[in-house]
Amino acid sequence: MNPSSDRPLFHLFLHIGRLLEDQLRAHLDPLGLHQGRARLLMALASARSPQCINDLSAQLHVSQPTTTDLVKGLELQSLVQRIPSGHDRRQTLVRLTTAGEVAAPKVAAAWDEVEINLRVGIADYPLAPLRSLLESTRDHLLHRVAVGIALLCSLPCLAQPVQIPGTGQDACYDTSAAIPCPEQGQMFYGQDFQQHHLEPSYSSDSARLTVTDNITGLVWTRQLFGPFTWREAIAEAEKLSLAGLDDWRLPSITELYSILDFRGYFGPSPSESRPFSNQDFFEFQYGSGDGNSPGSRWIDVQLWSSTRYIGTTMGGDATVFGVNFADARIKGYPEFEPRSTPPSPARMFVRFVRGREWPRSSFKLDSKAVVQDESTGLLWQRTDDGQTRSWADALAYCNSLELDGKTGWRLPAAKELQLLVDYRRAPSITGPAALPPPLRATNPEQYYWTSTTVLDGPPHNPASKAVIIAFGRALGWMEAPPGSGQHRLFDVHGAGSQRADFKQGDPSRFPFGFGPQGDDVRIFNSVRCVISPTKKD
Repeated sequence: MNPSSDRPLFHLFLHIGRLLEDQLRAHLDPLGLHQGRARLLMALASARSPQCINDLSAQLHVSQPTTTDLVKGLELQSLVQRIPSGHDRRQTLVRLTTAGEVAAPKVAAAWDEVEINLRVGIADYPLAPLRSLLESTRDHLLHRVAVGIALLCSLPCLAQPVQIPGTGQDACYDTSAAIPCPEQGQMFYGQDFQQHHLEPSYSSDSARLTVTDNITGLVWTRQLFGPFTWREAIAEAEKLSLAGLDDWRLPSITELYSILDFRGYFGPSPSESRPFSNQDFFEFQYGSGDGNSPGSRWIDVQLWSSTRYIGTTMGGDATVFGVNFADARIKGYPEFEPRSTPPSPARMFVRFVRGREWPRSSFKLDSKAVVQDESTGLLWQRTDDGQTRSWADALAYCNSLELDGKTGWRLPAAKELQLLVDYRRAPSITGPAALPPPLRATNPEQYYWTSTTVLDGPPHNPASKAVIIAFGRALGWMEAPPGSGQHRLFDVHGAGSQRADFKQGDPSRFPFGFGPQGDDVRIFNSVRCVISPTKKD
């Protein structure tokens, strides 16, 4: 019997692999270790003598650069040290420190408990034929977890789906404030907090210089750097050496967005606000508000990404996407200060990252009306139904949707929907919405609702808005020329922006938009529903 050729068995094996990883992670997190470093510790403990990088790479079945990175990380935690080889001075050996010798048995005990749980689970499985199959592949399952992948089948390897960090949202909301979470069938049911996304998870090195995202695997600088122009930021990343690591880079907009934390609150002042980032791990500081650029407003906490907008904003400005961790927005920011003569490069802060680019999406037709993201496993409505809705109605629409025989649809969370943006596209350049084929939009200028509330408003009404993603131009009403009293619609933030819209109300109350760039207020937005990969039809 081949698990890779039987879809139910595929999901069973994948589920078991994920459970094993979750159990192991729960044991390793208190030790400040991820699976790769834990395996290296176990390899050194088993060898009982210093080992060279080449031998460790062979034992772990990973590349020498990967092993070197693991060693560097453990050195920062004071768990291993490098020593010169007595036989070849050009070669270094790696050995456990005293602290490493203390940690290694704890790692081994964690692994033993995971193995025992698997053995007991298999022995108790009610179906004898499947129990025999699980027993025969037990060692493969354990090995797959040991090498940090979800699952190893007895035949071809199955790729692990990309794990999407949750938004951190920890409450349910109506159109103004937090509420007890509604039951199925009730108004506002099915919003972000009720969808059980992965809780954001981070760990720091012992010197608290770097932060590892335990879900994406990306490693971030704890501190902010800058302010820099965008081109300076790229150059600074190439020069940076931090925590013994020198392969830093500027993050893509999707990578930067992945660490946004929607437990933040954008209130009337800094003292009444909470940043949209995890302050236990990431340095944060509101803008000075002293009238000097950059950071001339306290809201100015924008960080550069590496992602350029292929179109232009504000009628012709070259634009780069960034994330504002004060008000939870993705926006395109002009590379040069508007109206500066001669053109003066804009400056913003940066947080550098290292690791394999995340994620790598790939889409295919599941049926005529459904598209699967092969990287995440998510199933998407191929096209919206051409109708616009309020936020409450958008939630209800997805909850009741049946499409191609599939039920269990829901309104996607912010970080899920943002993964659909194809930043190689812009309506003014490529024509259609910034969506990868075979996804479609009935109107290339639509905004789409997410199930994520953004706390952005006065204390008596903090939950009046929810996150929207603009797959077409992110429009705003600007006075042009300034002081003329004449307002025009511009692409102020670029296709692929994430803003917020009011959950209910009358759009006519906002004839020239809302906010300093006159953000286009629609209130009735489009909907694209999703099914989680573990959801059964």
